[in-house]
Amino acid sequence: EYIESEGLAMILSKDYGLVLFHLASVWMGNAQHDLQTTRKKLQAGTEVTFYDRTFKGEEYKDLSEDKVIHQAVAVWTGEARPDGVLKKIHSEEYKKLLEEHRSTFMLYLRGEVFLRAALVRVKGEVSGYLNDHMGIIEYKDDKDKKINIVFHTDDVRVFKKEIREYGKAPK
Repeated sequence: EYIESEGLAMILSKDYGLVLFHLASVWMGNAQHDLQTTRKKLQAGTEVTFYDRTFKGEEYKDLSEDKVIHQAVAVWTGEARPDGVLKKIHSEEYKKLLEEHRSTFMLYLRGEVFLRAALVRVKGEVSGYLNDHMGIIEYKDDKDKKINIVFHTDDVRVFKKEIREYGKAPK
């Protein structure tokens, strides 16, 4: 899912949750393309493979209680890793670029560009679960456009009662 026009985006990973990446970190086949071409070819929801790193520090306290951010350092389509990926992701210039992407994302987060999901109430239909605690709600806006929303089961209420009050697993 793209989160801004400059190329920052998120991968929804079953293992790590939301993983930050930038279109500059994407390989299509064995090549990297300009941002506009990559955005056109890499539609939201496309299955991708990626290498990620987890960064920990006080600067990420606004993002998670654990003070961590997961970032995909290389993203590609298909099974086979493109040639030259490992060499590129270990270069100092590339590491600085990744750091810039994290900093930009945190500026967006602190600048309250994103609406906190905990503040949003919508009526929707559960379309599936990612694991025992995370799921996806399908919501239709006033223009009948479908929007998928990730939720944590601790935040679910059914008929104004918390889901745990029913004494059963939400899934």
